[in-house]
Amino acid sequence: MTIEATDNTGSSHRWGSLDSLRGIAAFLVVTFHCAQAAPDFAISANPLTLAAWGNIWTWLKYTPLRVFFSSGPPMVVLFFVLSGFVLSLPFLREGRRAGYTGFALKRICRIYLPFVAAILFSAFLYAIVQPKPMPSLSHWFNTVLWDQPLTVSYIGRNLAMTGLNPDMTLDLVMWSLVHELRISMVFPLLFLLTQRWPRLSLTSSILSSVVCTEIIAGREAATMLMSFVDTGRFLVLFTAGILVASRVTELRLAAARVPGLIKVAFWPMAGILLMSPGPTVYRYYDFTWGIGAVLLIVLTVTSARADRYLSGPVSVWLGRVSYSLYLVHLPILIAAVHLADGMLPLWVTMLGSILASLIGAELMYRSIEIPSMHLGRTLAAWLDRRRAARVQTAWVGLEGTRP
Repeated sequence: MTIEATDNTGSSHRWGSLDSLRGIAAFLVVTFHCAQAAPDFAISANPLTLAAWGNIWTWLKYTPLRVFFSSGPPMVVLFFVLSGFVLSLPFLREGRRAGYTGFALKRICRIYLPFVAAILFSAFLYAIVQPKPMPSLSHWFNTVLWDQPLTVSYIGRNLAMTGLNPDMTLDLVMWSLVHELRISMVFPLLFLLTQRWPRLSLTSSILSSVVCTEIIAGREAATMLMSFVDTGRFLVLFTAGILVASRVTELRLAAARVPGLIKVAFWPMAGILLMSPGPTVYRYYDFTWGIGAVLLIVLTVTSARADRYLSGPVSVWLGRVSYSLYLVHLPILIAAVHLADGMLPLWVTMLGSILASLIGAELMYRSIEIPSMHLGRTLAAWLDRRRAARVQTAWVGLEGTRP
């Protein structure tokens, strides 16, 4: 599904490049999780010492190769900014006045129904594989994935989307979906406030994100209250996406006045910001990654060349199946590693799980995502017709009371 944006002049533009960004980001999350399963991934080595460069992981984590092996969390930040951009588009289209209930129904069908399918798929693989501890793999692999007995209660707690860590281990990527769905439910209000008071909204969202970051202080959310506080950290990313979407015309005009060499220099700057160190170094890593994500999106929507290069069929296909790829790759990875243990080298298993995830993403997109989106649109259209019928009935009744 190609993203179609309508700028503030009323003209529309289709950006397959934004789909591509989302697809590439999802693929990098997959490669990150494959690397994270390796036993030496978490080993800390000071890259400023010569001895550290004798370890292959120093090369994979502190050179441009980092993009393939350590960029999972920044890519989720990019997802959030893209969501703010994309969710703004229906509200920016001239004459479009979507009701809140219809919007909420479409978001629930779009996010939650494929998520349910992924959780049940993960539970199915869990039942087949019967996982056991694997000392040859990382602590992360053995402690945060499929870490509890497979019971109805365990499956139900994962489906409940509480945002609490013990309730997210059937498919760990759900931590971001919890925040995505929560913010989606207040997004129309966030959009209206940002449109009415853009500077105040951006400032307020930055301050609220800082406060929530300070309250969380790098800890896991142990209660539902803290889980909602954790969601508050990401409001600024959605607000930034709204601002970019609503100012595409101004941004493109401004970009046309920037010298070519300076525009070229912005691309590596965006990459450096997105690849900057994470929570092990400082607390406000989401802000740095967020600036990089915003810059990358701005560069993409203001450059015809980037739009063209990023609109290739493979990357656009990745964007189309990106949500399904994001959902299914971890269950497939865990199952593949357990089933191939002792029979195949780990790197062969990883490559096989990546290929299986891509195939699984296409199948899930066709069988689950498309019907879910269709259901959401059907329900929203039904609500629109009912609302229109009520308005017409009320108008007829009003006309009938006139003398």
